[in-house]
Amino acid sequence: MIDLVDKTEDWIQYGKTPRQKWCPKGHLVNEPEDGRYCSEHGLYLVPSVVAGKYIVNRPVGKGAMGGVYAVTLVGSTDQYALKVISPLLKAMAPEEAKAHVDMLHKRFIREAGALARLDHPHIVKFHDFATDPSLGLFIVSELVEGKDLSWEIGKRKESGKICPPARAIEIGIQICHAMSYAHQMGILHRDIKPSNIKLAGDPKAVLDTHPNVKVLDFGLAKLREPKGVDDLSRYGPPPAAALYCSPEQVCADPTTERSDVYSLGATLYHLVCGVGLFKDKLAWASSLSPEEQGVAIRRTKLQFESPAKIGVYRPDLAGSHLERLLADMLHRLPDDRPKSMDVVASRLRESRRVSLVAPPPTTVPGPPLQRRSSLSALGTGRLNGSVHLE
Repeated sequence: MIDLVDKTEDWIQYGKTPRQKWCPKGHLVNEPEDGRYCSEHGLYLVPSVVAGKYIVNRPVGKGAMGGVYAVTLVGSTDQYALKVISPLLKAMAPEEAKAHVDMLHKRFIREAGALARLDHPHIVKFHDFATDPSLGLFIVSELVEGKDLSWEIGKRKESGKICPPARAIEIGIQICHAMSYAHQMGILHRDIKPSNIKLAGDPKAVLDTHPNVKVLDFGLAKLREPKGVDDLSRYGPPPAAALYCSPEQVCADPTTERSDVYSLGATLYHLVCGVGLFKDKLAWASSLSPEEQGVAIRRTKLQFESPAKIGVYRPDLAGSHLERLLADMLHRLPDDRPKSMDVVASRLRESRRVSLVAPPPTTVPGPPLQRRSSLSALGTGRLNGSVHLE
């Protein structure tokens, strides 16, 4: 470890001092008297230098477990992404939330362990895992500039421009390559979703360039060796993952490679169709609270064998190889899905080779009209969480 007792000149060079800290809102503040909170926003502050060797440049994102910051290694120009468990949660969680905080720590440690075992061009690269006296645990990994897939989905919806099938297929193939490698290394991701798929490159041009995928966030990753239901599975999938998690995850049942196949299918479905799974059956639920929406999507996944075919929303893809593949990936029962990511990649390549795609429409088709239903029709249960139906 680099000794930075006499490294004040390095901090000055980067426009920071040891007494400055970062507010998660994106600005540097002089360290307050209690050394913990930003006086303007009341948020827990992140030190401008972490573990004596990483200079924090700026916040770059926030995930389910905490924040992500761009950092520079002192004495070099090397830049990385530094991920921390949510300081706000760590500092302010009530005593009754201790079990939840402990779960976040377990997931964080698990992510570090998973990333340390993986080295693949389509998986974010691991660099370091350590602790800082004022910050706690942190992970340092490759800094990937670009936009995530959820941004692309939103941008296309906003502009009314559909995703070309060839682009969706290429993105899917790259994810398959990454996850096939992870599975061979004995690791299941269990949280594949658009926000965990980064499109590397110039943020202003990612929609117009050949995709270069990086799979992120292995916080729910699981080694295949342990037997029985995973100790973190009992918490269920994170709320934001409700649209993409497999039915067996909804039930906290054991997961396999086919669970990741389902989540990839749900991600590609959203990208291609512009709407999430079971939108046709959940249009009525848009006025419900986030918690009720979470109940609805989870119970719908268990109630129906599979979602509407993509041809409902993309008539240009009706009857195509891609439509049949996504339908197979999204079967409720794991045994009815493709058995591996290698099989999915092969079928994606076949979809590209014998494309049945007609000239695409200029706008995204709307969902079919549905009869209004009620939440009670889906049954009752203590399933919590929220989802975005589109």
